[in-house]
Amino acid sequence: MRPLKCLLSFLAGLFAVAAILFPLLPGDEGAPFDEAFRLATQCELLFVGPSYVKFGIVPEAFEEESKRLGHPHRICKYAREGLRGYELRHDLELVMKHPFPRLEAVVIDITLPRKDIGFRPENWFTQRVVRWHTWGAMAWLKGHYSENGDSWQKEAPRLLAHVEHLAMNYLGIGRGGALLMEARALEALFFGPARKRSKLSVAAEQAELPRSQREPNVPEYQRVRDELAAQKSGMRKQGELGDDRWPRELEAIVREAGHEPIFLYSPVLTHKPPPRLERPGQRPLVFLDFEDPLRFPELYEYSARAKGSHLGVRGSVLFSRGLARELARWEQGR
Repeated sequence: MRPLKCLLSFLAGLFAVAAILFPLLPGDEGAPFDEAFRLATQCELLFVGPSYVKFGIVPEAFEEESKRLGHPHRICKYAREGLRGYELRHDLELVMKHPFPRLEAVVIDITLPRKDIGFRPENWFTQRVVRWHTWGAMAWLKGHYSENGDSWQKEAPRLLAHVEHLAMNYLGIGRGGALLMEARALEALFFGPARKRSKLSVAAEQAELPRSQREPNVPEYQRVRDELAAQKSGMRKQGELGDDRWPRELEAIVREAGHEPIFLYSPVLTHKPPPRLERPGQRPLVFLDFEDPLRFPELYEYSARAKGSHLGVRGSVLFSRGLARELARWEQGR
């Protein structure tokens, strides 16, 4: 019993020292931060979001259209594929700590739902997932699982995995990178052999192949698009609104940095209501909803689409120009 107590005491002390030293260690944030900060001194509009921002927004097309409209802007992007949930909040906080002397507004893509945090077993113990596991993340995740009505017993393996990621981050392993793959041994120790991909996930990957690798199915695509248009039209007629807690949470981060927040749904093949824009005692949210085939039919033509819900080259240029027009209208109405 005594050796076990000594071991636990040693680990507790090690973790405490690591937590103290954590802020002093050099970060390893990667290319997305470099891309955003490279143009920081010139950037007037910053776009933040997942792959819909990374691949769907073409700076040259946006800036050319904004100049034509008499509202010229230099833009920059902070984008990671699958950026969502707490990772989006975490990275937004880091980006907002960087000086952007000319920045007027931050456009945040919230197309991916807040409740989907992207914490899947196949992503565990990667450097990217480890890096956003902070003490702030643990407090946020507690609220997240409570809001979803998940029991502690049901989520015990997942919660334990969150704790493991937190420990790895504050012990500095999350910033080392080279040791992370070895951490798969932890997963095997607690949860058994590595998980196999389900038949459903494999089928989904095959369905998401680029058009050059799959048979074109224009009628099926048009059916999906028409259903989406009908659903969005019904939501609009009924005045259906979604929860505004997520954009309000992100809004506070941007306003604290002294910038104007704008929120965005990209033109994807899903349907959901826009967030509630008005709240007593607070400024109205600024929201751009491109998830609508009726308002933006050119973005839902088959020739404009690529993989899954993503746009092709033509669609990305059209989307970028459409964003420039919508933001010009917003500026005129301020």
